[in-house]
This record gives sequence, C-alpha cells and structure tokens, in this order.
Amino acid sequence: MRVSLEEQVKIASSLDAIILFGGEPAGNLRTKLVAELYEGVRGGGRDSLPIIPSGYCSGTYGKDYVPRITEAQEMTEGLIKLGVNQEDIFLEEESKDTVGNLIYPIPIIQQIVSGSTGDINVGIATGDFRIPRALYIGGVVLPNFPRKFIIHPIPIEEPNNLASRIRESLIQKAIAFDFKRFGVRNMGGNQEALEEYLAELNPMYNENAPFGPYKLIFFIEHLRRLREMKKSLA
Repeated sequence: MRVSLEEQVKIASSLDAIILFGGEPAGNLRTKLVAELYEGVRGGGRDSLPIIPSGYCSGTYGKDYVPRITEAQEMTEGLIKLGVNQEDIFLEEESKDTVGNLIYPIPIIQQIVSGSTGDINVGIATGDFRIPRALYIGGVVLPNFPRKFIIHPIPIEEPNNLASRIRESLIQKAIAFDFKRFGVRNMGGNQEALEEYLAELNPMYNENAPFGPYKLIFFIEHLRRLREMKKSLA
C-alpha cells in the first residue's frame, strides 16, 4: 500500500531519528525521500530531525574490497545537496547488510536521545519490498534495551520484479535461520553480543563464518559482484 508524502511527514514528525539504509543504486531514491521528509518536518515547526545514513558497502563485495566512498558518505553528500543541515546527519559506516543497518546505529541513537526519556521512535527508510526484512530483524535485535525501541517503516517505492521479490524472501528466510541457530534473539539489549555476532558469525562481515543458507547467498552474490567488476574493467 502506497503512503503519501503528507502521511510520511506526519509519521516523521514524531520520530527521534531516521535510519537511512544504504543500497546502490536505489540509495538515491531513499536519500531524496528522506530529504523531503526532513524539509516537511522542519516546515512544520520542528527544529531538527536526526538522520543516520547507514552503510559501508555491501558485504557481498568481499572482505578485501575498499569502496571509493562509503554508502553513508554518498548519502550524506546527497542529503546536504538537498538541504539537510550537516549537524542533523550522523554517519554509520560499518554496516554491510540489513542486519548491520539495525545494529550499528543503536549507540548513535542512544546518544541522540540521551537527554530525553521514554520510548525511542525510530524510522527505517528502505525499499518498500525490503521493509518486511528490516522489520523482522528489528524485532529480533532491538528488544530488551533499557529504553524500548519502536520501529516506524518508511517505505520507498523502488523498482522490483518477481525475481527480486523471490530473492528478498530467500534472504529473509536465510537470516531467520541463522538468527535461530546462533541465538541472536537472546542477544537483544546486549550491543557487545550483537556486534560480536556480526564479526564472527555473519558471512557479510566474516567469510569464515559457519556455513548455512545466508553464507550460500553470500557466495552467490559475491560471484555476481566479481563478474560485474570484471565486466566493468573489460
């Protein structure tokens, strides 16, 4: 179901921060919408709306790949060009997948809201057909922190087809399988444990992670990336 910009601005006005998920080439669409929400919120009388551009680059590029510019940096440049004040932007440049997009920003958000009390309302801005994956991950990793996180989806309408939707479903199922076997749900509220899971057990961050469906997806996507890079150099 499509949500109008006016409705999105109303939602954004109640948020403590927005996590802007990286992802090329759709990152530009996400940046544009979040900048419009920022403008709408400010136009409604609010002084600021913290935005967290989240992303290093996709882990499917492999451990030795160093991007010319991180996804977070690229989105930050776009946000500033579109009128977002630099002091309202908080970069997160470690995440390499959707799981990291929801784990690494936690300390940043906690710092942003440190002067307030109550629940923490966080917007997650990503592709509309990727929202279910993000909501699932958030539901696993965000519970049990001292202050309750409430997630508000900000879906961005992005091009997709049957193949990309099937791929998305398989990725979510693979992540769910790993979460269950590694007990990630029990890590909610423990930032150190969550980051340790990423570093040791998630194949997007550690190619020596135990084999499973998510690692199989990593291998398939990594080979695709290598073919793309080889073709671009030809």
